[in-house]
Amino acid sequence: MLEEARRQLISLLESPNLLWFVEKNPDLIVGVLDNWFEALKLAEGDDVDFIKIWREHRMFVRSIGASDTVYDTLEAKTPTYEAFKEQGWKSAKGEGVSTSKFKGVKYDTGKDGIQKRMNPANFLDERKAGVVKNKYAEGLMDVSGTVMRNDRAIGEQLHNKPMRGDWVCFLPLSDEKDQELILFVKDKLSQLQLVLGKGHPQLNLVINKFKRIRAEVTCIKLAFETDMALGFVAVPNADGTYTKFTYMVKSEVKYSMRNQDPALANKKVGVSNELVALLRNNVKRYKSCVGIAIKNEMRVAMRKHACDLWPMFARWDGPDNSTAGTWEVCKKVGGQWAGTGRRIPSTL
Repeated sequence: MLEEARRQLISLLESPNLLWFVEKNPDLIVGVLDNWFEALKLAEGDDVDFIKIWREHRMFVRSIGASDTVYDTLEAKTPTYEAFKEQGWKSAKGEGVSTSKFKGVKYDTGKDGIQKRMNPANFLDERKAGVVKNKYAEGLMDVSGTVMRNDRAIGEQLHNKPMRGDWVCFLPLSDEKDQELILFVKDKLSQLQLVLGKGHPQLNLVINKFKRIRAEVTCIKLAFETDMALGFVAVPNADGTYTKFTYMVKSEVKYSMRNQDPALANKKVGVSNELVALLRNNVKRYKSCVGIAIKNEMRVAMRKHACDLWPMFARWDGPDNSTAGTWEVCKKVGGQWAGTGRRIPSTL
C-alpha cells in the first residue's frame, strides 16, 4: 500500500501537466498527498519491535544526558542580509560573523521538549512579519543524534559514553524512500511557487496540506558520517530582523578516517551551499552513507509517530563510561518519571 502511494505521488509530481493540475484541480494533488500520508502512518503503526527497527537501520537515538536541558535564550550566528543573499551559508562561517542572544527564543532538548514536538499544533501557526513562530518561542527546533549501527553498543554511538542515570530518546525513522519523497515534494512545491508566485490560492491549498503533513512526520534534514558540529544560524530578513533560526554546520565537516575512498578519508570541507546540498542529499541514503563511522550525525525534526510507544525514553543503569548494562525504559506518570520494567539491551 505504501509503495503504491509513493508511486502515485511521484508520478503526479513528475507529470508534464502538473501546473494544470495545480491551477484547475488542486484537490487531486491534495488527495494523493493524503493517500501517501495515511499509508505512511499505517506503516508507522507497525513499529512495535525495537530490535527489528534497530536491525533495519531505522532507529534514531538522541542523547539527553543526566538532566533535561533548556536554553532559555538562544545563541545564534547572525550574518547580514546582504552577505547571506550573496554567499548563502558561507556567510555564517568565520570569526568575523557575530553571535547574538535572542530573548523570547529558546531551545528545549529535554524530555518534555521532545514530547511537545509530538503535538502538531506547535508547528502550524501562520508566519507573521516580525513575529517569532511558536516552535522557536517554545524551543522545539530540530535536534541532532545518530542512526544506530547494528555492530556497536548503543553507548558507543552516543556523543559521550553514558554515565549512570543518563537519558536517551529513541524514535524510528521512516524508510529512505519516504525521506527522499519528503525532500522531492518540498523542492517541487518551491519550484511551483517560483513560477506561480507565493500568493497563488490553488498552490497554497497544496502547500498548506504539505505543511500539515510535515507537522506529523519525522524528517531527516541533514546527514553525515561523522560529527557535523551543528549550531544555530539566524536567517536574516531584508529589514535586518531575525525571526527564523536554523540548526546548521557553522564551520566545516570532516570525513571519517575509515572512509572507503582514500581521497575523502579525514578530508575537511568548509560550509557552503554545495556542502549543504551534499548533507541534504545524504538523507536519501541515510542507512548506508552515514554508517561508515561509529558516531554518525543526523539533524532531525522529531514529530508525532503513529505508534504510541514512541518517543521512547530510557535511562542507563550500567557503570559509568561503560557499555556493559541495559537501558531502563521509563514513562512519565503523575508528573514523575518511573521505570516500566522493560529494559533494552546495550548490544544486539
